[in-house]
Amino acid sequence: MHIGFTGSRHGMTDIQKKEFRTSFLRMQQMFDWIQFHHGDCIGADEEAHYIVSQLFIDYKGGAIHIHPPTIDKNRAYCKSEHKKIEVTMHPPLTYNQRNIDIVKASEILIAAPDAMRFKSQKGGTWNTIRYARDFNTDTLILLPSGDIDEEDQID
Repeated sequence: MHIGFTGSRHGMTDIQKKEFRTSFLRMQQMFDWIQFHHGDCIGADEEAHYIVSQLFIDYKGGAIHIHPPTIDKNRAYCKSEHKKIEVTMHPPLTYNQRNIDIVKASEILIAAPDAMRFKSQKGGTWNTIRYARDFNTDTLILLPSGDIDEEDQID
Protein backbone atom coordinates (compact mmCIF):
# COMPACT_ATOMS: atom_id res chain seq x y z
CA MET A 1 0.00 0.00 0.00
CA HIS A 2 1.33 3.42 -1.01
CA ILE A 3 0.14 6.25 1.22
CA GLY A 4 0.84 9.87 0.35
CA PHE A 5 0.69 12.75 2.78
CA THR A 6 0.24 16.51 2.50
CA GLY A 7 -0.16 19.05 5.25
CA SER A 8 0.43 22.59 6.35
CA ARG A 9 3.89 23.94 7.14
CA HIS A 10 2.20 25.33 10.27
CA GLY A 11 1.82 21.78 11.56
CA MET A 12 -1.13 19.66 12.58
CA THR A 13 -3.47 20.34 15.46
CA ASP A 14 -3.29 17.85 18.32
CA ILE A 15 -6.50 16.22 17.13
CA GLN A 16 -5.18 15.96 13.55
CA LYS A 17 -2.07 14.20 14.88
CA LYS A 18 -4.25 11.82 16.87
CA GLU A 19 -6.50 11.08 13.88
CA PHE A 20 -3.47 10.67 11.59
CA ARG A 21 -1.87 8.18 13.97
CA THR A 22 -5.16 6.26 14.38
CA SER A 23 -5.81 6.16 10.61
CA PHE A 24 -2.26 5.09 9.80
CA LEU A 25 -2.27 2.40 12.47
CA ARG A 26 -5.55 1.06 11.05
CA MET A 27 -3.92 0.86 7.60
CA GLN A 28 -0.89 -0.91 9.07
CA GLN A 29 -3.18 -3.55 10.45
CA MET A 30 -4.80 -4.04 7.03
CA PHE A 31 -1.66 -4.21 4.86
CA ASP A 32 1.56 -6.19 5.15
CA TRP A 33 3.81 -3.44 3.86
CA ILE A 34 3.31 0.32 3.59
CA GLN A 35 5.27 2.85 1.60
CA PHE A 36 4.72 6.35 2.95
CA HIS A 37 5.38 9.39 0.71
CA HIS A 38 5.73 12.95 1.99
CA GLY A 39 7.17 16.31 0.92
CA ASP A 40 9.83 16.91 3.60
CA CYS A 41 8.64 20.32 4.74
CA ILE A 42 8.58 21.69 8.27
CA GLY A 43 5.27 21.36 10.05
CA ALA A 44 2.85 18.58 9.14
CA ASP A 45 5.21 16.62 6.84
CA GLU A 46 7.83 16.46 9.56
CA GLU A 47 5.26 15.54 12.23
CA ALA A 48 3.78 12.80 10.03
CA HIS A 49 7.28 11.46 9.24
CA TYR A 50 8.09 10.95 12.90
CA ILE A 51 4.67 9.49 13.76
CA VAL A 52 5.03 6.98 10.89
CA SER A 53 8.63 6.22 11.86
CA GLN A 54 7.57 5.37 15.39
CA LEU A 55 4.69 3.20 14.17
CA PHE A 56 7.03 1.38 11.77
CA ILE A 57 9.47 0.74 14.63
CA ASP A 58 6.69 -0.39 16.99
CA TYR A 59 4.84 -2.47 14.44
CA LYS A 60 6.24 -4.22 11.39
CA GLY A 61 8.41 -1.76 9.50
CA GLY A 62 7.87 -0.08 6.19
CA ALA A 63 9.33 2.35 3.70
CA ILE A 64 9.38 6.12 3.69
CA HIS A 65 9.79 8.01 0.43
CA ILE A 66 10.88 11.60 0.92
CA HIS A 67 10.06 14.00 -1.94
CA PRO A 68 11.91 17.23 -1.05
CA PRO A 69 11.30 20.64 -2.63
CA THR A 70 14.00 22.55 -4.51
CA ILE A 71 13.64 25.47 -2.08
CA ASP A 72 15.45 24.72 1.18
CA LYS A 73 13.79 27.44 3.30
CA ASN A 74 10.99 25.24 4.65
CA ARG A 75 12.68 21.82 4.38
CA ALA A 76 12.61 19.58 7.41
CA TYR A 77 15.49 17.29 6.30
CA CYS A 78 13.70 14.24 7.68
CA LYS A 79 15.65 11.01 8.06
CA SER A 80 15.58 7.68 9.81
CA GLU A 81 18.35 5.27 10.58
CA HIS A 82 16.29 2.50 12.14
CA LYS A 83 16.73 -0.92 10.50
CA LYS A 84 12.95 -1.48 10.25
CA ILE A 85 12.56 1.60 8.05
CA GLU A 86 13.70 1.82 4.44
CA VAL A 87 14.19 5.45 3.43
CA THR A 88 14.33 6.64 -0.18
CA MET A 89 15.28 10.25 -0.84
CA HIS A 90 13.92 11.42 -4.19
CA PRO A 91 15.56 14.24 -6.17
CA PRO A 92 14.34 17.74 -5.23
CA LEU A 93 11.56 19.12 -7.42
CA THR A 94 9.46 22.28 -7.49
CA TYR A 95 6.64 22.28 -4.95
CA ASN A 96 3.97 21.61 -7.59
CA GLN A 97 5.90 18.84 -9.34
CA ARG A 98 6.82 17.02 -6.14
CA ASN A 99 3.19 17.24 -4.94
CA ILE A 100 2.05 15.71 -8.22
CA ASP A 101 4.68 12.98 -7.83
CA ILE A 102 3.45 12.20 -4.31
CA VAL A 103 -0.13 11.87 -5.58
CA LYS A 104 0.94 9.73 -8.57
CA ALA A 105 2.83 7.40 -6.23
CA SER A 106 -0.11 7.04 -3.83
CA GLU A 107 -3.11 4.76 -3.64
CA ILE A 108 -4.53 6.98 -0.92
CA LEU A 109 -3.63 10.53 0.09
CA ILE A 110 -3.94 11.67 3.68
CA ALA A 111 -4.25 15.45 3.95
CA ALA A 112 -4.02 17.63 7.07
CA PRO A 113 -4.87 21.18 5.99
CA ASP A 114 -4.85 24.13 8.36
CA ALA A 115 -8.15 25.49 7.01
CA MET A 116 -11.63 24.05 6.73
CA ARG A 117 -12.98 25.10 3.35
CA PHE A 118 -12.00 23.48 0.07
CA LYS A 119 -13.08 25.75 -2.74
CA SER A 120 -11.72 29.01 -1.33
CA GLN A 121 -8.34 27.65 -0.24
CA LYS A 122 -5.10 28.28 -2.00
CA GLY A 123 -1.74 26.78 -1.18
CA GLY A 124 0.16 23.54 -1.45
CA THR A 125 -2.03 21.32 0.73
CA TRP A 126 -5.28 22.15 -1.05
CA ASN A 127 -3.55 22.08 -4.44
CA THR A 128 -2.34 18.56 -3.64
CA ILE A 129 -5.86 17.55 -2.65
CA ARG A 130 -7.03 18.89 -6.03
CA TYR A 131 -4.29 16.88 -7.78
CA ALA A 132 -5.60 13.78 -5.99
CA ARG A 133 -9.04 14.51 -7.40
CA ASP A 134 -7.56 14.93 -10.89
CA PHE A 135 -5.77 11.56 -10.61
CA ASN A 136 -8.77 9.80 -8.96
CA THR A 137 -6.72 9.07 -5.84
CA ASP A 138 -8.73 8.23 -2.72
CA THR A 139 -8.28 11.01 -0.16
CA LEU A 140 -8.68 11.20 3.60
CA ILE A 141 -8.88 14.82 4.77
CA LEU A 142 -8.17 15.37 8.47
CA LEU A 143 -9.64 18.77 9.23
CA PRO A 144 -8.25 20.92 12.08
CA SER A 145 -11.50 20.44 14.03
CA GLY A 146 -11.03 16.67 14.06
CA ASP A 147 -13.69 16.08 11.43
CA ILE A 148 -12.68 13.61 8.75
CA ASP A 149 -13.72 13.75 5.10
CA GLU A 150 -13.17 10.39 3.46
CA GLU A 151 -13.79 10.75 -0.22
CA ASP A 152 -12.91 8.86 -3.30
CA GLN A 153 -13.95 11.89 -5.35
CA ILE A 154 -13.67 15.38 -3.88
CA ASP A 155 -16.46 17.72 -5.00
